[in-house]
Amino acid sequence: MQKRRGQSVFNARLNEKETKALVVASDAMDILAQGVVRFGLSERGRVKTLKVARTIADIEGVNEIRKAHILEALSYRKRG
Repeated sequence: MQKRRGQSVFNARLNEKETKALVVASDAMDILAQGVVRFGLSERGRVKTLKVARTIADIEGVNEIRKAHILEALSYRKRG
C-alpha cells in the first residue's frame, strides 16, 4: 500500500510534510484531538498515533484513515 501511494519510506519514517498530507476522515481527526487531551499526548505522540493509524488502514486496504483506525492506534498507547 505504501509503495502504491508513492511513498519512498515506511509509514513510521514519514516526515512532517508527508504526515500532514495523509488522508484522514474529519471524525477521525476529532477522535485524535480528543485522544490528545485525554491521554495528554505531545505533538510527537499525536504524530506517532497518526502513523500507526495509517498502517492499520493499510492493513485493511483503505486509503482514508478512519475513526476506527485512530481508536485502535490510541489503544496501543502505553498507559501510565
